[in-house]
Amino acid sequence: MTQYNNLILTLLSNHRQSDNNSLPLTLGYQQIISSVCHASNSIERTEISDALKELQAQGEVLEGSGNRYCIAPPTAIAMNKENLSSFKFQGDRAYLRLAHQLLKTEQTPTEVILKPQIRGFRGIQSVLKECNIRLVVLSDLLDWLPQPYLPIVEQLERVTHLSIDSQLVNIYVPKAWKNQQERWSNIHLENLPDRSLLKTRSAAGELQHFWWQDNYFYRLESESATMAMYALDAVNNLPLSLTWDEGLGRLNLQGVILPGDYASWLWRLSDPDPDRYRTRIFAPENFPLLKEAFNRLGCQLV
Repeated sequence: MTQYNNLILTLLSNHRQSDNNSLPLTLGYQQIISSVCHASNSIERTEISDALKELQAQGEVLEGSGNRYCIAPPTAIAMNKENLSSFKFQGDRAYLRLAHQLLKTEQTPTEVILKPQIRGFRGIQSVLKECNIRLVVLSDLLDWLPQPYLPIVEQLERVTHLSIDSQLVNIYVPKAWKNQQERWSNIHLENLPDRSLLKTRSAAGELQHFWWQDNYFYRLESESATMAMYALDAVNNLPLSLTWDEGLGRLNLQGVILPGDYASWLWRLSDPDPDRYRTRIFAPENFPLLKEAFNRLGCQLV
């Protein structure tokens, strides 16, 4: 974890409501960047922004409306119910010292890898619940990760006209041996095949996603568009291949957009590779969970 990560977590954990100290407050994006720049005597605004995005992906920080951020609720992350000799603390650091005390860890109170003296899932869960700390088991959450799905037009907003500057849009077409970015290509509006996933930019430069079906455009949220990519891969039997080095437990996700639920789950299961952008490192005991998640998503690890 970089110095910027720690500074952001400390900043958001300490920013609390004056009349109810148990509840944190939100901070705007620019406030966070400026405060961390000042605290670290740094001008690396891009690196601070990247650290904020990383913390959001990990589930440490939550993004709300108006480009505002808040520290996530205090959470203990366990891999499974059988092995609770150690697990990771995430979220509101105001609760970290208390978690150490209740679990009788006898560790430095700033340590985020908790090693409780209390044994048993129910015992640990009960103690943490007393101080409003959730105990999340990643192996259980795997069953709740959604399967990829195609858009259901009855649930979408129909758009009569695309507000774009040209008659060209980008269409997602699964292709063998192509990465996710290479599966997008330009196409003229008059040549759209039915049931197409599209993306374009508005006249104001905003990225937009649409689904074309039965001669109508339907507006898509970014998460639904991401799910549709993987669903189209499955329909065409052309799964996305991801670079996986099992010997080093290293997964390369450069250029890959994951559904939000999968990204958050996988980020909790792994650590960032300090030398490689968008690359995650997994412990051997977590390989089965990793493989099952990507099997569910319809990807190949190669």
